[in-house]
Amino acid sequence: MDFRIRERGRAELDAVWGALASAQSMLLAAEEETLRMRGELERLRRGADHGSVAARSCLLEGAARRLAIIDTSDGWETLARTRAVPLLEPDAGLPGRLAALAVTDVLVNLASRGALDAVAELRATGSKVRVRGCLAPPDGPDVVALGRIEAVRGLEPDDVLPVVDRGRGRRVLMAGDDGDRLIALRTRLARAGMSVSIAWDAKQAEGLLAMLVPQLAIIDLALPPRGGHGLAVRVAAQEPAPLLILTRSSRDDAGAFADTFGDALRVRPGTPRAVLLDQLLRPAADAEVSQPSLR
Repeated sequence: MDFRIRERGRAELDAVWGALASAQSMLLAAEEETLRMRGELERLRRGADHGSVAARSCLLEGAARRLAIIDTSDGWETLARTRAVPLLEPDAGLPGRLAALAVTDVLVNLASRGALDAVAELRATGSKVRVRGCLAPPDGPDVVALGRIEAVRGLEPDDVLPVVDRGRGRRVLMAGDDGDRLIALRTRLARAGMSVSIAWDAKQAEGLLAMLVPQLAIIDLALPPRGGHGLAVRVAAQEPAPLLILTRSSRDDAGAFADTFGDALRVRPGTPRAVLLDQLLRPAADAEVSQPSLR
């Protein structure tokens, strides 16, 4: 009997010591967390009181991670620096740099060599950034805004459909002379409930523009007789501007777009570079959400 009482007492004592040890461990952990939080609050207080360079740099860096400009000229350099917006060239490393900067929107100068290739490569790598186009001369103060754009490698439905905003009843204008591919693409779009008009040359496309305001325009830049670059600018002048999906041509697309700048100013007023940048940096621009793509 005495033996069992002693064993039970020893077990209860061990349980008490175990509970005390556990409580002591929890207390030490709580003290460490309190010290850590005090240090963090002190660091934040110093940053708020003294406006530390590190804190300001962090804020500027955060702003720069929203919008990037894609261009090979330095016409944006001063504006980009004062607004903490990165100015990047349209080369093979662009998708990686945009991902590293957590950029959500880009402004692309289509008169910049390699611009269309860079946009197509963004989509090929799975990038979801919103792309807006413009025509910007190397040294002029004004640019022509073109709205949202996409670039694809060809008119095959599998190339185009991933970048098409879905929505039944959407008005679509397609311009090109590759009949088989355009008809196949129209079939897929019509099956999704879209209203599709096809133009086989630029003159016919301009006639259609007099009758409808498209919400989506798919333009083959190899459009006869002189290319679809001027047509793309005229389509972008519609209100509201439709999403432009452009297929690259075998000619110098950047040079062809640069040649349209004078005509572009006649159909769409120029916008000062600073005004366009500030419009895109407003929270309203960030709030724009693209519809899921049509597969």
